[in-house]
This record gives sequence, structure tokens and C-alpha cells, in this order.
Amino acid sequence: MTTEEQAPGEQVRVMVVDDHPMWRDAVARDLAEAGFAVVATAGDGPQAVRRARATRPDVLVLDLNLPGLPGARVCQEVAARTGPGCWSSPPAVSTPTCWRRSRPGPPATW
Repeated sequence: MTTEEQAPGEQVRVMVVDDHPMWRDAVARDLAEAGFAVVATAGDGPQAVRRARATRPDVLVLDLNLPGLPGARVCQEVAARTGPGCWSSPPAVSTPTCWRRSRPGPPATW
């Protein structure tokens, strides 16, 4: 959702998905403090799909390496929903991914 599409005073609705509770909670807190409406959090892929369908966030902050269902599949499932009141295009996605710095190169999942 762009700022032009938002009603005046309406917050961008965000959902944070990560299986690491400390990371998930910190990101949700920081986004809320920055003025975003954090409408849901989730700790695994299936939970993320259910909660996204229930809360319809504008933006997902989504980890790619989730238990139960990978982040890319979560995005596909959420974006595939069609009909009144659903997304007309995939939600915006940011994918924070961590790996050990001692290993050269990107993670094996890339």
C-alpha cells in the first residue's frame, strides 16, 4: 500500500513472522514505535498463513527459513487468496535472513 492509497491518518498494517521470538518481538516493537500498526505476529509458516488471512496486513516482514512452511511458500499462500477484501497483488515482503559469519558466501537456502 502506498501513502497515496492510504486514508489520512491510517497506519500501515504490518505482520512480523519469524521463528526466533526475540527477533520477532524486537522487530514488532520497533515497527510499532515507528508508527506502524503491527496487527499480528507468527512463529511458523502455517500459523503465518492463518493469521495473515485473518488480519489482512498490508506488509509482511517475513523470514524465509520457517518451520512448517518456508517463507516463500507462505507468501505464495497469502498472495493466492482472491475475492472481495483480499489483496489484488502480493503483499510487500522483507526477508531478514541470518547465517553464521564464519561461513563464506550466502546461506545454502539461497
